[in-house]
Amino acid sequence: MLFWVVCMLALAWPHAVSAAAKPAAAAAYQQPSADGLPGVHNKASDALLRWVRSNGGQVHVAVRVVPGRGRGTFAAWDLEPGDVLASIPVELVYAANYSLGAGFESAGPMLVLDMADPSSFWQPYFSSLPKPGQVLSKELMPQSYSPIIQDENTEAAIRLLQDNIEQYCRLLQPAFDKLQMEANVTRCAHGTALLSTRTFSYNSQEVLLPIVDLANHDNACLHTHRVEPCDVEAGNKQREEGLPAPEIPPSFASGAVTPAETEDTEAAAACSDKGGQHVAGSCKGDLYSKQSRGASGICIVWRAETAVAKGGELCNNYGLLLQDNTVLQYGFLQAGDIALELSMLDRPEHSQKFEEVWDKPKSTWGQPLPHKFTGTAQDIQAEVQRLSERLQALRAGDAAVAGIKVHSDDPGGKMLPMLLEWRQQRLHAIKLELQRLADLREDLRLDAIDEL
Repeated sequence: MLFWVVCMLALAWPHAVSAAAKPAAAAAYQQPSADGLPGVHNKASDALLRWVRSNGGQVHVAVRVVPGRGRGTFAAWDLEPGDVLASIPVELVYAANYSLGAGFESAGPMLVLDMADPSSFWQPYFSSLPKPGQVLSKELMPQSYSPIIQDENTEAAIRLLQDNIEQYCRLLQPAFDKLQMEANVTRCAHGTALLSTRTFSYNSQEVLLPIVDLANHDNACLHTHRVEPCDVEAGNKQREEGLPAPEIPPSFASGAVTPAETEDTEAAAACSDKGGQHVAGSCKGDLYSKQSRGASGICIVWRAETAVAKGGELCNNYGLLLQDNTVLQYGFLQAGDIALELSMLDRPEHSQKFEEVWDKPKSTWGQPLPHKFTGTAQDIQAEVQRLSERLQALRAGDAAVAGIKVHSDDPGGKMLPMLLEWRQQRLHAIKLELQRLADLREDLRLDAIDEL
């Protein structure tokens, strides 16, 4: 029963919220852009792009660190709908290892061990991932912060998840000993957080997807990624004719990739590093390479679905996410009008079942805001009563929340202010919804009078 519940918690959709949704790794090295694109180069990201290309992938986006915003992906030139942003051979993705049990809390410590292996095939990718202290999701939340959430099921789910991370971490103590590493719970929680905030589901398996996971989440984003032939012309045909996607080999995440020789030498020269620095947009000549890349010839292809001007940020979409979805599950606050919407915890459709605590609002693709409650005058009155009681309960918890201090396990002391800001947004959103419902009820009353 324990692991079934944990599996439901850890594998809830969406698995990632993108880098989008994730704080960017700090730049150990930064170099100003000389190509008119936003931000600065990051050494680890530049090395990742080289690794992907040298192993048969195609990347037609620029990765930059923008001061005050973090890392993101940007259009290196003007893009049209259907243009390939990146094509990643399936051999380059990293699959979560569930050999110990179900759930990310079992695979997270395994990821930590893999990341500690200097000979790992994925080392260039691992080096680009956020470092400890840069992920602020539920796996790393000090339990003294729980009163800020003020939801019994959610608080219990987080405690259970953290307890199981500790259990799996201890099970792997012998493996850590061989690497002369401590089976540190914080380290294991970081590995779990990397998986829970960054993975995508492909072939019934949760995988880390290089390059694509650098794009930041946007509720209104329409860009897509799907399984296609690595050959772009064949992929275009699949897309245009609605052909079924190719089958992914069962061992697609084995890492056993044979780097393909680049057939177009001119394009290869254009895509090469110049003086150790990649020039964004210089590999446009390789955009429609005719050679299938990677050992299997099967890729996960990320495409633009709308026109994007050079320098525009390229987003990803993990489904409609509300503020508590991103704060608790991915460790960031969204900007914009979504901050004025009810958190999932406060919405009438929020499940009170423990195993459904991480459910997301139902929405259509690219819908930037959730639906609004509506109904009869009686329905609206009941919803007003429910929200009023919710607001009263939250206000009653303000005193306990005010006494919370920054915990020593809070990465950089950043999690507490984020949670407190979300709580204030949450209170404000409930007040706005109560006002909207009052206006709606008045409109219904006036309509009823007009019908007399």
